[in-house]
Amino acid sequence: MVESELYEQAGTTEKASKSWMPLDVFTTKAMDGLKEGKVQIPVGLDAPFKKFEEGKLEYSIAFLESRQK
Repeated sequence: MVESELYEQAGTTEKASKSWMPLDVFTTKAMDGLKEGKVQIPVGLDAPFKKFEEGKLEYSIAFLESRQK
């Protein structure tokens, strides 16, 4: 979760406020990834990205390239 006005209406809890990433930190990390030319920029918890997303882009590109031959 990124600390922003989107969560203000939901209220805050002590547990949630400890896990929020400050908006400026998120923005800096996302912009750094864009400047590096990355297509995927996982910001925050890396484990879910590695478990569910890592490798999908490369697989999709390889599949599409094989279909063009």
